[in-house]
Amino acid sequence: MIRWRLVLAALTLTATVGIVTGFAKPVSEPAAAPESVGREPIVPTPASAGDQPPARLAAEDEVGQQRRRQNEAELVGALRRYDDNRYVDIALTVVDRRTGRVFSYNGQQSFQTASIVKVDLLASLLLQAQRSRRPLTASEKSLATAMIEYSDNDAASALWSRAGGISRSTSVFGLTATAPGADGRWGSTTTTADDQARLITSLASPSSPVGDAGYLFGLMRNVDESQSWGISAAARPGETVALKNGWMPRSNQPGRWTVNSIGRITDDDTDVIVVVLSRGHATLKAGVGMVETVAKTARMFLDW
Repeated sequence: MIRWRLVLAALTLTATVGIVTGFAKPVSEPAAAPESVGREPIVPTPASAGDQPPARLAAEDEVGQQRRRQNEAELVGALRRYDDNRYVDIALTVVDRRTGRVFSYNGQQSFQTASIVKVDLLASLLLQAQRSRRPLTASEKSLATAMIEYSDNDAASALWSRAGGISRSTSVFGLTATAPGADGRWGSTTTTADDQARLITSLASPSSPVGDAGYLFGLMRNVDESQSWGISAAARPGETVALKNGWMPRSNQPGRWTVNSIGRITDDDTDVIVVVLSRGHATLKAGVGMVETVAKTARMFLDW
């Protein structure tokens, strides 16, 4: 197991060096989550059984590695062009659980969560219930369904109060750059694309700290049709998408929107976690279009 973790850590470093630290425009944002010294890389649990690297990763020859690095460089170029805007900032993290590869662009840049924090919130509530050796109550399940499937804000506020926010579970999920919104303002929670990828990766793992993570993914697979945009744009026919989107006008930049999409795309041959965070859009529609373009472009270049 130690050898496998070292291999994945090296792959993560290869995928992110020169990407997450480059091209970060100065912006005026609420206080960001503190930078963590010696931040751990995203280490996905392989979808295949055992401790050995997945066959697709082990079998990649030198030509394949060169082609992959070239594709990643071209993806960075495309993302920089999308990002090259006076107002707009974007971040992307992709974790391919079948190959163990991780791609991150601006993955450590801080963004407000808006409603994507609802995934973290429900995971935290499930963890608390599990530790108390009890199932969710009927009331909690009703609120959870409304919060995830319909992005109901009142339901989120009720569960935030009931769970005491998310601060007691961030370390359990490996989150190192996520700071809960103050005074119950859960939408103002700050996070990074890398942290959100860690959260979904943790929940998707066979050794997930949340034993009933399948319940959460089930709600994410059943979001209301009006909210099924985002990373779903990268899915192909027959694939299953579990997602949660978040959107809100920026309080310190009137008329500009934060638009985020996180989740997982799966089928028999695919198990990929995708996180797109963005802000500064002139309209919600423009933000949705950008998020979907980023997700589709990522799939085109990363070949998953």
